[in-house]
Amino acid sequence: MRLFIKCIYTFYILASTSCVSSQLKNSNKNTQVIEYVVQNYPIHGEEFSKPIMTFKDKVWYKDSMAIESVSSLNIASGSKNNSTQSMEVLYYRFSNLRNGSVYEYKNFSDTAKLLREYSYNDTVQVIGGWNFKYLRKWNYNEPPETLQDTLINKIKYKRIGFSWQTQEPRIAYVAICYFRCDKIGTIFNLDPFLSKTVGCPLVKMHSFPTSMKTGLHFTQEIIFLANSFTPKERTVFNKWEKYALSHPVDK
Repeated sequence: MRLFIKCIYTFYILASTSCVSSQLKNSNKNTQVIEYVVQNYPIHGEEFSKPIMTFKDKVWYKDSMAIESVSSLNIASGSKNNSTQSMEVLYYRFSNLRNGSVYEYKNFSDTAKLLREYSYNDTVQVIGGWNFKYLRKWNYNEPPETLQDTLINKIKYKRIGFSWQTQEPRIAYVAICYFRCDKIGTIFNLDPFLSKTVGCPLVKMHSFPTSMKTGLHFTQEIIFLANSFTPKERTVFNKWEKYALSHPVDK
């Protein structure tokens, strides 16, 4: 007998702040393709040895417009205490960040079926993907501590560390933050407010509980894939953008 479980990663599982992001009011005229990766690790054992869950979603961004894949992690548990995992894209979300209009499509295609449309001002719950609706701001217990810079795969990162705590249940955490100064100006940032104090966008975080008896051990990372679209990506993006501009959602 096999047990199937579907999981959709949502940002507010890790950070409790929830309001319309100031990013919706900004217009940043550039093209970016990124992958947003969240990995969960076992509390016991070697640090970051092997993730037990990996969530991935891709985002295409251009001139205050964005497409996000919204995926679920399917876990099939077998009879011998072993399990297999696979990512499944449930739908793609196109957002006009200038006016908050959102359109969900079944497939990544210029002929894809439109599933629904709504506004960020509506009460519709937005889950998965990058999620432009939610404010990314960590509430730390004490002022962050500056750590030594590090070099990973020939990329230089500035680092800081801070402690924070979940609300229910109350679990104490330590976070190590990585900032990339070669990505100044990107709209993708794990904490724009904290990044202002460093002067560079926060692109990676390692969080682990201070007690090894409870809590979720995880990482978040923004992986920058490209500064341009492929011909197919450009075709899909232009088609969905044209529809969004001609069919704004009533607020």
